[in-house]
Amino acid sequence: MSQQVTVTPNESWPTASKVTLDRLRRAAKPTVALSGSVGTSDLDAGAVTTAKTTPGAYFYAAVSGTDAMTLTLSPAMASLADGAVVRFKSNGNKTSAATLDVNALGAKKVLKHGGTALDTGDIKTNQMVELVYNSSLDGGAGAWEMTSQLGQAPNKYAADVGATDDYAITLDPAPPVYYTGLVVRFKANTVNTGAATLNVNALGAKTIKKFGAIDLNGGDIVANQLNEVIYDGTNFQLLSPACQGPLKYASDAGSTDSYAVSLTPAPTEYWAGLVVWFKANTVNTGAATLNVNSLGAKTIKKRGSFDLGDGDIRANEIVQVVYDGTNFQLNGHTPVNFSATGLTVPGAGSAVGNQAHGMAIAPSFVRWVLVNSTADAGYVTGDEIDIEFVVGPNYVAGFGAVSDSTNLNLMRWAAATTLYVAHKTTGVATAITTSNWRLKVYANL
Repeated sequence: MSQQVTVTPNESWPTASKVTLDRLRRAAKPTVALSGSVGTSDLDAGAVTTAKTTPGAYFYAAVSGTDAMTLTLSPAMASLADGAVVRFKSNGNKTSAATLDVNALGAKKVLKHGGTALDTGDIKTNQMVELVYNSSLDGGAGAWEMTSQLGQAPNKYAADVGATDDYAITLDPAPPVYYTGLVVRFKANTVNTGAATLNVNALGAKTIKKFGAIDLNGGDIVANQLNEVIYDGTNFQLLSPACQGPLKYASDAGSTDSYAVSLTPAPTEYWAGLVVWFKANTVNTGAATLNVNSLGAKTIKKRGSFDLGDGDIRANEIVQVVYDGTNFQLNGHTPVNFSATGLTVPGAGSAVGNQAHGMAIAPSFVRWVLVNSTADAGYVTGDEIDIEFVVGPNYVAGFGAVSDSTNLNLMRWAAATTLYVAHKTTGVATAITTSNWRLKVYANL
């Protein structure tokens, strides 16, 4: 290898020429001629080519291998140093196991975001990739840090084009596979009626769960709702709030003993654990039902399997019920556990038949009353007299009451051939006509 350098003055100094700063500068400026071989591709017989002046031409090369990638630069990279840059066109979808070996200097992990492992799809087939070497990454072992745009952005959105309960979207760019941590947002075009799935870019339908492992209930997703889900490796987990929350309230729009409410958003099914609050517009007169959003009337029970008694639900009362899979269960305090009205006053020595109260245990409070149905002894229709103030001749007791865990009973003593009450106006003991009266009983736990 040899090199010759010739330096020639650029300008002579004419006789009698004035000395100026400009002429002095020009006189001191030489010309340089190079000849021979300098042993480098930077200069080739003094020629300058397009390839030599193209930015990046010296750190771009084709890559080989799948996740275990190799790349050969020319001229070769002498060593791995902070700030070293390489570029290549990806030959496939890379995973978190991706490594790169440049000029046989050693395989180093390919990471993103200051040391975060790649997700599948972050580097996609035919994607142009730029990496910078960072010796501090991978616990000081050094790694290639991705500085170019991710092929798979962490958050993706698309409008649903699927059918009810089978949601389907197409993301662009498309994820090549499902991977744990994939976050997707979509606008549903239908309400769900129960368990639902999501299919992203035809990768396969995956069940949408909530709260870990619970299938969706009807109405958890409604039409035009924006939803956010994350793939957990098996299912999509619903991150956005479920529209069908655990507690729902509406005013009753039904009739006596047939309560009906319309919740918003509307559930599309009954499920065990559905809690509903409603404001009753009528008192119940016995067994009652609740119909939610026209899904069908379901019996309202109390204490497990007992039908409601007269007055268990009052007009304008706020009522809480829970669906148990078959019936609604009445929660909270019931102001009246049992009542029966319109019972015929028995004759002397007879009893009112068993009145099944449905409390499962003997009530702690029982009250029997006479209710006037036709004016008598100064009383008018609807007036009530407690049974202990009703006596027989010579003021003997008129009635005796007994109750147990099943029934309420009332006996009219044989000696009480005629019944007397205090006249409503005068207070004088006055015989009554029993056909003008009816019996009523209340009982509470």
